[in-house]
Amino acid sequence: MKLEIIQKFLITNKIFLITLFIFLIFGPLVSLPFIIYGICNDKENFNFYLFFISIFLGYIAYNFEPLIVDDLFRHYESMNHLSQLNIFEAIFKDMNILNNLIFYILGKFNIERLYPVIGTIITYYLGLLSITKVLKKSNFSNLQIILIIILSLVLWPFRLVTSGIRNFVVISIIVYWFFAREEKLLQASSILIIVACFFIHAYTIIFVFFYCCYKFIPKKYYVNVFIVFILSILIFDLIGPYLVNIPIIGYYISKFLAYRNAPLDYDFFSFIYIVGRIFFLIFTLFYAIYTKKVSKQFILLIGITIISLILNSRTFSERNMVFVAIVTFLLLIKNMNISIKIKKINTLILLTCILFFSALNYPTIRNYPLNQPICKICNTGLIQIIFFD
Repeated sequence: MKLEIIQKFLITNKIFLITLFIFLIFGPLVSLPFIIYGICNDKENFNFYLFFISIFLGYIAYNFEPLIVDDLFRHYESMNHLSQLNIFEAIFKDMNILNNLIFYILGKFNIERLYPVIGTIITYYLGLLSITKVLKKSNFSNLQIILIIILSLVLWPFRLVTSGIRNFVVISIIVYWFFAREEKLLQASSILIIVACFFIHAYTIIFVFFYCCYKFIPKKYYVNVFIVFILSILIFDLIGPYLVNIPIIGYYISKFLAYRNAPLDYDFFSFIYIVGRIFFLIFTLFYAIYTKKVSKQFILLIGITIISLILNSRTFSERNMVFVAIVTFLLLIKNMNISIKIKKINTLILLTCILFFSALNYPTIRNYPLNQPICKICNTGLIQIIFFD
């Protein structure tokens, strides 16, 4: 009885949240049991605990040292370069205007290491928020909710998120806004978000194209659109080099051609990384067929997968298949509440998926001394970062 009174007091008076925030500032690892407890017992503040998880991952990102082949290493060099220009030259260096502004500010104040922190927090928080709408309408047990959260985190490969920050921030925004919230494309807020994403990363145009096909083209025309798209790519490969000097449009054309013409440096691990996500899509499709809840989104995801393979570009394939896996995951947990018979094995399915994607992600971190950032987080808090780093 006394325990119940204490629990109610902690939750209703917000002391629990304040205590958790203090622990998160001074000793991030200490906060983890409190976060898990809050997720299971405080549904009213569920989103706060998801944000705390994202902050925890941000601490790890702060201590993450990129290799010379990583995008993050190149981003640090860009920040240093842009900070030496005047603000207008820096911002309008290319079409990534918003990203250039961020680079300029971080480089000017010598706080470059906040870049992976901000990107990691945004990506994982929006990724976690994407599942809240589903969880609020479901009857998942506390164990299943914890497993769903873990699977949601594992689906975003940490090393790739901290390295290819811009791309994953854009993916998380699009997935959250258009697939989780299901906002309309042509409303003012959606247009502003798309424009902002364009100014962060040119790859936005690929996701917007796929989404427009999904929303505005009837199913009966999908095959025709698919054929036209493939033919357009082949024609574009021929005429694209002659269009790169066109203002604004030429920038995006040059980026597309760079991805298309990049060397096909597939190795075994890259192949498994992509095939594993295709297998996840197939499994979820069969699950949906069994529960008789086959969404139109499956057609979109299958189309993206086929196009990614036909384009024969490692960059396109890896980025598109992360997007496919995230949206597939949303469809999976939406369907998990349908059949009573399947409900009994949902926990096993979730646990298997966690182990499966953990194994798929291992090659992305096999060359990194991850023990270093994980150990550092034991004694790195916000106070340490601000005053002593």
